[in-house]
Amino acid sequence: MDEKRMIQYADEIGVGRNEFMEALNEVPVMSVEQFKKVSNMLFTFANELSEKAFNNLQLKMQITEHERSIVLLQESEERYRTLFERSNDAILLVEITTGKYLDANRAAEIITGRSLNELKKLTTYDTTPKGAMERINRAFAANDSLNMGEVEYVRPDGAIRNAQLNIIPLSGNRIFGIAHDITESKQAKEALIESRQKISGALEFNNKILLTSSIAILTYKGSGQCVSANSAAAMVGGTTVEQLLTQNFHKISSWDKSGMYQAAIRALETGVEQLLEANVVTTFGKNVWLSLSYMSFDS
Repeated sequence: MDEKRMIQYADEIGVGRNEFMEALNEVPVMSVEQFKKVSNMLFTFANELSEKAFNNLQLKMQITEHERSIVLLQESEERYRTLFERSNDAILLVEITTGKYLDANRAAEIITGRSLNELKKLTTYDTTPKGAMERINRAFAANDSLNMGEVEYVRPDGAIRNAQLNIIPLSGNRIFGIAHDITESKQAKEALIESRQKISGALEFNNKILLTSSIAILTYKGSGQCVSANSAAAMVGGTTVEQLLTQNFHKISSWDKSGMYQAAIRALETGVEQLLEANVVTTFGKNVWLSLSYMSFDS
């Protein structure tokens, strides 16, 4: 130990030389070998502390990430449940191999006419017996979403609700069935078809009356073009039905001369029946006395 340097250091820090040297002499002196051992021990201890601190930090980060994942999962489940419950379409969770209902939303309860607890005791064979086996087989082989077409849901009272069914395969031998109720739209479509059939039948009947009537009947468009004429009209005019269909009353001179044209125009403009008696020489040279009635109608 260099005493001169120690005394110089004591002077630099403002400590008495004697007191500084006495205190310095009380400091235990160790060999280089002992110092190395102590240093190595402290280094090892520091490494262990650092490693434990790093491991603890990693564990804390993993716990934080796990907690975050749990929160996200809970939020996802809440969103799924909200969409599941509020959907206007019936959503049913079904076990593929048995067709057993595992879960269902409110719309599913409405279309099936059964509560969730009641559905969980039933299978698709109970609620949709028509074609149930074929649908289960198709669902079992499906790897992607599949349109099952129209399905009939039979309620406890025997009433039938019609729906378009799509399925989504899930893991664990399960599928989601999404049924869109089309009962009202199907009934409306069938009623429309029936109404059209009735109208078509009525028009056909009226047309038969028109064609076979002994009274001369002709119909014209607002443009003046003749669109129908019966045999009686052809006989009165001294011509054929085919020739009458080529005529336009705006261009028939005999109509203008006899007042027939003016009566036709009044009927179109007012919607009121016009009656007229006239002596006419038709375009085809026949001289006839006519008792005429003009009526307008929407086609």
